[in-house]
Amino acid sequence: MERDSKIQNRIRRKIEISQLFKMSLQKGFSFTVKGEGDSMWPFIRSNSDIRVSFTSFKKIESGDIILVCTDKGENIIHRVLYKYEKYIFIKGDIHKYPDNFIVTENNYIGKVKLPLSNIYYTFYRLLGRYIIPTLFKLNKKRKH
Repeated sequence: MERDSKIQNRIRRKIEISQLFKMSLQKGFSFTVKGEGDSMWPFIRSNSDIRVSFTSFKKIESGDIILVCTDKGENIIHRVLYKYEKYIFIKGDIHKYPDNFIVTENNYIGKVKLPLSNIYYTFYRLLGRYIIPTLFKLNKKRKH
């Protein structure tokens, strides 16, 4: 019982820290985080510096890369697959399926700003906005 309480307190602290980051971003600050893992490879590599700044939830579009905090207090940087009015589906570029949670305005923290040339940025926006969702839909139809 005590162990569960410690875990819940740790998760609560992580979520509170993420909310502090979000409030700082909304005030005009930005921050840099270190990338971990390979879910966004080759676009974002492990141990690379990633700049996060605030963009309104309403202005987020398919293909954008965002930082979110899960219900377990984990911070994840993934690409927006689908954007609806009040929620977003995200996934890592190398993953086959979207993440198994829905991003809302509450757990959205900020948008990732990467120093890329316009050609690369345009290519990856097209990849994330049109090509990946189209492939996902085609793959889904093929399975049914």
